[in-house]
Amino acid sequence: MLRPENAAQNAEYVGYATPSETAKAMLPAELTADKAFYPEPSAMEQMEHYEYLGKEAVELYNDLFLEWKLGL
Repeated sequence: MLRPENAAQNAEYVGYATPSETAKAMLPAELTADKAFYPEPSAMEQMEHYEYLGKEAVELYNDLFLEWKLGL
């Protein structure tokens, strides 16, 4: 996946966006024009993202989710 040609082939096959600008340049224009996968920078500024909170927080989240899922 580190080689642009592999990242481009994977992005086209699985239908996911690639973070590699070099790979993106290898993709067909109809894929890179899709704003759902490659939004404008102004739209990106309005989006939310998750931050890694550390191992303890992730373990707590996983434990709580498992309790909820199992109805404990």
